[in-house]
Amino acid sequence: MDFNTKTEYEYILKNADDLSKYAGKWIAVLGEEVICNNKDLAKLWATFKKSHPNKVPFFMKMPDSKILVL
Repeated sequence: MDFNTKTEYEYILKNADDLSKYAGKWIAVLGEEVICNNKDLAKLWATFKKSHPNKVPFFMKMPDSKILVL
């Protein structure tokens, strides 16, 4: 399994405004794509593992406000 999250981190930084639609939710990012989102982290994990059982995503809770701190 690859635990390098540089691509995901850079994607989030470049697309922070576009990702504001996920405010208050957890997102699972793989490469340059939001794979799934949910307010409940356990449900997000279960959804992600069903579709990508051998992958490790970058999980992040999107803030409710426009302030993004990583």
